[in-house]
Amino acid sequence: MRAGAALVLLAAIGGPGSAAQAEEIEVVEVVEIVEEVQPATPAASGSEQELSVLEIFGRLHPALTHLPIGWLLALLLVDAGAWLLRRSSWEEWGRYLLYGTVLCFVPAIISGLLRADALPQQGEIAGLLATHRTLIFVMAGLTLTALVLRTISRNRLQGAIKLAYLGLIGAACLLIAVAGHYGGMMVYGTSYLPF
Repeated sequence: MRAGAALVLLAAIGGPGSAAQAEEIEVVEVVEIVEEVQPATPAASGSEQELSVLEIFGRLHPALTHLPIGWLLALLLVDAGAWLLRRSSWEEWGRYLLYGTVLCFVPAIISGLLRADALPQQGEIAGLLATHRTLIFVMAGLTLTALVLRTISRNRLQGAIKLAYLGLIGAACLLIAVAGHYGGMMVYGTSYLPF
């Protein structure tokens, strides 16, 4: 009876050729009951959730990492330039850059440790995080060793001490680049760069 009513209705709406088309229509009488979904409350939607000061500081990690990277690279350039160009006046600037580099590492490392708590503790991200963290700790250790070496020598970097110091800073620069790559893989995926 319903199919006939639909046929009559289509014939009336569509005009003379519609009756032939209406015969091809199947009537489906399956009804699915769907539960009503309640909209998310503002506190539960990720846009207005309340964050603690430590969570906010942890989320600043990507921004806080750029300053120590820049300071470390500037330190290598100034100290290597002082040695290659024999500019003793540059060595004083290198000392200030070394202090600034070590100070800049503190908020970057602390924010990274705070942010790490929010990342998965298993799987691929956890492996990348462990490598990233280890490289950063080794890099910070090399930089602190360079600071101790420079302090013990009373800022008179000469001969083997200067080569050891520059080696420490160069290795720290290499490690921070690799650690940054692992951090990027956590954020952008492992296939973001081809290496």
